[in-house]
Amino acid sequence: MLSKKSMKILSVIVLVVMLLVTLGNVVCAVTVPTPNEVTPNPEVSNALANILGIMKWVGIAVAVVIAMYLGISYITKSPEGKADIKKQLPLFIGGIAIVLSASAIVGFIQTALGGK
Repeated sequence: MLSKKSMKILSVIVLVVMLLVTLGNVVCAVTVPTPNEVTPNPEVSNALANILGIMKWVGIAVAVVIAMYLGISYITKSPEGKADIKKQLPLFIGGIAIVLSASAIVGFIQTALGGK
């Protein structure tokens, strides 16, 4: 099992990567065109939609594996270990919320800009 310090570092790295993936285009934008100026390229839109879908399902799969690990650990640990697992649950739930909301926000923006 990972130590507390390693778990915190891993959580921060995953959070930063997810934020960079979802906000990278917004941060690097110079000008934001209005929806009337946007001419979507179907190939790029389809590729980005596929990548977003893959990332979402990978995130969900990782969340399921971590949930199973935490559940089995909770069952088999001593009371002190159970307290540590209870401390990790808010981070786990926050990570799930970030993964699901990031894909929803990107989908909403894509729809608002006239994409699929």
